[in-house]
Amino acid sequence: MTTVTTAILVLRILATSQVLLSAIALAISSNPYRTRVLGIAVMLGVVSYLVSPPSFGQFDLEVWTWIALPADAVPPLLFFFTWDLFEDDREPPKFVWLIAALYLVVALWVGLERGPTNAGVNIYLLLPLQLTKLGFAIGAMFIVWKGRENDVVETRLKLRRVFAASIGIIVAAVVATELVTGWNVPRTIELLGMAAIFVATLMLNLAFLRLNPSF
Repeated sequence: MTTVTTAILVLRILATSQVLLSAIALAISSNPYRTRVLGIAVMLGVVSYLVSPPSFGQFDLEVWTWIALPADAVPPLLFFFTWDLFEDDREPPKFVWLIAALYLVVALWVGLERGPTNAGVNIYLLLPLQLTKLGFAIGAMFIVWKGRENDVVETRLKLRRVFAASIGIIVAAVVATELVTGWNVPRTIELLGMAAIFVATLMLNLAFLRLNPSF
């Protein structure tokens, strides 16, 4: 195992620890049940991404294909979680549910077909899926950002900015890198990406602890 690969594994583990910390804090918080379920689902999907190939997949276990599948559910889950947090009890439009359901079915099929090593399979489906991921992420950021002018609680307004910025950094890094490199991400780029994700998750936890200790 090379130095770069080792560093990537360490950063993935560190980022995973930060996400799990957020999940535990949310699980024991006093937030509504649906908010907790959606938030924890998002975080478990992120953990799936962090512990999935290509780094951990080098151990050549078929189980990694299944472990990686929940990561594909993160974009729609993130959208619905953000909607639940900031849209004041309004339900998402039905067409969004339809898009999410279609996306998940196709993503599940492509994920099982693609496996941990053959990223070139189903390229005509992979590109629309990546763009759909980006669409859900942009939708989530828009939800957070558009309500800032009506949010009179200063602490929550600051959290909106941190939350939106974190989503933007992480999603842009992941989606852009996968699209540009054709899912054959160079080790150096992966190292920088994992470092960015670790920093973003750490700063997000610090922001919540500093600005809203009650979560």
